[in-house]
Amino acid sequence: MGGLVLRPKRGQKARPRLAAAAGFLVAGLLYLASAPAQAQGTGPLYLVLKPLVVPVLVEGKVRGKITLALKFHVIDRGDSKDVSKHMPKLRDSFLGYLYSYASSSDATGVPKLAKILGRFQRMVDKRVGKGKVKVLVHQALSGRR
Repeated sequence: MGGLVLRPKRGQKARPRLAAAAGFLVAGLLYLASAPAQAQGTGPLYLVLKPLVVPVLVEGKVRGKITLALKFHVIDRGDSKDVSKHMPKLRDSFLGYLYSYASSSDATGVPKLAKILGRFQRMVDKRVGKGKVKVLVHQALSGRR
């Protein structure tokens, strides 16, 4: 098996191949340098919630649905067990709020994500502690029938 060959073809200059090889080498070194930090758990920690899906009700009839995929950015890795312990109750609280939101007049038109996320963030701050977790939207979908 051969290794990396940096010889140019006839009539070509060696610079483009050398630059590409150097780029791969630098990328590999950067990847290897970041691997110990990830293995030791010093990088950012994100906990993913199962998608929240609720129907949009208009005059008692289902007229669409709202789907939110959320992540929790845990600021201090030491808080991850505490945050994980609260995730089921937070999910239930999120679903309850989202269901009431989807049944209200606020759900007509485009969902107001800032309002929804602000409420979710306050719920997390109250249960886990202010400044320990940041609620992030991974994906938001709204569909109408």
